[in-house]
Amino acid sequence: MKRLFYISYLLCLIYLVWLLPSDTKLHATFNLIPLKTIRLYFTAFLHDYAPIYVVTSNLIGNIVLFIPIGILLFNHFRHMGILSILFFSIYIPVYIEVGQYLLHLAGYGTRSIDIDDVLLNFIGIWIGYSATFLLYKKMH
Repeated sequence: MKRLFYISYLLCLIYLVWLLPSDTKLHATFNLIPLKTIRLYFTAFLHDYAPIYVVTSNLIGNIVLFIPIGILLFNHFRHMGILSILFFSIYIPVYIEVGQYLLHLAGYGTRSIDIDDVLLNFIGIWIGYSATFLLYKKMH
């Protein structure tokens, strides 16, 4: 049952981060300044430029979408140590952003490349890992 969940989750994740169509852009948009996009969303919300569902789907969505990866890392790789988990927590979101850029270069990408996505995805992975760790400790 777990295996089916993870396969389904990973297929949905691939679809959402690489294949789901959005507005086509002639040029890939880059943000390599940490917290820039996050601040823009909060400012837009505070000044009524963006509705709450846009802000939450972009910020909270980037966190929640990656919580299962943290659970997966705990369940299958906790024996590797915290540095390995830290490495994968950074590597996976960076890999996704690089994939989005490569898809754009190939003419198929419609996503922006944003360091804030990496940060939010990292937070989601660590929420999943930490929650599973605490649950595991409580049960054993």
